[in-house]
Amino acid sequence: MKIAYASDNPDHLQRIGGYLRRYYDEVRIPAEICLLDGAEALLESMRETVYSLVILDMEFQDDTGVNLTYRIRSFVPHVAVMVMRHLENGKVECLFVNPTMFVMDRLTEDSFVPMFDTIRSLIYSRPQRTILISTIQNLDRILPLTELIYAESSGHRVFLHLTTGETLEIPGPIKLLADKLSGYSEFLFPHRSFIVNAFYVSCITSNALYLRTSAVTIPIARGKLNDVRLAYDAYFRVFGRDTNVQSQPDAP
Repeated sequence: MKIAYASDNPDHLQRIGGYLRRYYDEVRIPAEICLLDGAEALLESMRETVYSLVILDMEFQDDTGVNLTYRIRSFVPHVAVMVMRHLENGKVECLFVNPTMFVMDRLTEDSFVPMFDTIRSLIYSRPQRTILISTIQNLDRILPLTELIYAESSGHRVFLHLTTGETLEIPGPIKLLADKLSGYSEFLFPHRSFIVNAFYVSCITSNALYLRTSAVTIPIARGKLNDVRLAYDAYFRVFGRDTNVQSQPDAP
């Protein structure tokens, strides 16, 4: 098993690297911990090395952890990714990109253990979910749901916008795709022409959704706002957003 941690902060590399080594020693799982100085070093390493888990800082000198995640996904679509945002006074936000968010009042060697226990259990208990789609060119493709940011219809076609930067065209109407995705709580249906992955929503206003990954604004149809907000809140309750695992050290 190989674990990568990338940061351009030497203190973070030393601390988190030490926590990871102690963790895997205690659980007696052989693991190689690879500490990488910066975003480009990580990307270069991933072209030659297969990692079980990649851990990133949220902020790099020339990039962000979220943007780096999308670059990683472009050539390693299914690797588990964890993004750590280091705040003042030792507070840490940990975003497990599947997704779940943990907020640690203070990250220490001891508090790292229950947090990482929970994250490892989520990695193995939430297998990659996929759907089968057929493109306009009649090519079948298995699409991981985490790659779909949003879909929009235009005429008789539906355009799927992916984290890889691709835009896939599939036959419409969009209702066929909506029916296929209706059983997955992460997908919101704010407008008859759009489907949005809730994980990539950064803000909901009275008439639009804003995305973390795109400058595109998704309209909310008249009368749909309450349904969209309820669905968004329900989705993150299910996936345990804002869970402080320090207060529940025995979490599975």
